Amino acid sequence: MIATALKSLESQVLHRVWVFSDLQQSIPSEARRCLTAAVDDFRSLALPVEQIWYLGDAVEGARLDHLEEMAAMQVAMLTPLGAPVRYVLGNHDFDFLTRDKGASGRTAVFRDAVLNTPGWRTTDSIESFFYFDRIGDFTLCFLSDHADPQGRWISTHGTVHGDQRLYPHNADAYTAVRDRIAAANGPVITCSHYAFAGGNRPSGLHNLMLPLPKNVRLHLYGHAHIGDAAWAGKDLYRKIAAVDDHPIIQCDIASLEDGRGSAIRSAILEIYRGHSLGLYFRNHSTRRWEESLLLDARR
Repeated sequence: MIATALKSLESQVLHRVWVFSDLQQSIPSEARRCLTAAVDDFRSLALPVEQIWYLGDAVEGARLDHLEEMAAMQVAMLTPLGAPVRYVLGNHDFDFLTRDKGASGRTAVFRDAVLNTPGWRTTDSIESFFYFDRIGDFTLCFLSDHADPQGRWISTHGTVHGDQRLYPHNADAYTAVRDRIAAANGPVITCSHYAFAGGNRPSGLHNLMLPLPKNVRLHLYGHAHIGDAAWAGKDLYRKIAAVDDHPIIQCDIASLEDGRGSAIRSAILEIYRGHSLGLYFRNHSTRRWEESLLLDARR
């Protein structure tokens, strides 16, 4: 039925995006296996996309040669798809910096790969927690994990670890981003490694931005691997929820791995004429659609 719905709406599509997160492997062969399954299934759908949104945890672990191998593999597999990647960092992107403390001059290995790939984008600096972009009439706000280059403080899991006195972003910095969202011309989609309150494994720092402006149409996040009871608890299979006290939907699209998660998963986002949205949850392990969400335009 979901495939039928996608086909019936094809003439209304203005923009299409592939959204995923949490490949999160420390062993290169496992990273390659999981990403190959996702890319092969994605190609079989014959749904060309304008952008790819990668919501963190591209790698895991602190072994530099493995991290560099996995980063290069992902660039090699994703580049031929012809869609630029928009990346935000997740907690495992800082596994290396947590141990290395800047001694090697390296911070987040996959972030380096993104910056070195033409057309791909992430935060302008390792200390920054956001950037803005656009797709059609929609403003995009990407919220990222971030850190001091020497690892004196690192922001992951929605909090600041290390020397919090050195953290450069106070509550006003987060509300300033919210104010920029509110001032955007037209609808907004926010994307992050983490949920807002009401979602799976929400971020306390993100919640400094609440209440969200009314022009936010959708929030997409990863981090909570679908099917992972150890970390997602009772909500391990919940993909769709509201932001607490808001008429705003947020969706968990994790994960690209099937060790902690119960399958290799991602989502396809379609933006239709008139600003309606369709989000389609894909299980690459079974090569089947699992769920879908349609959001009509706000009048």
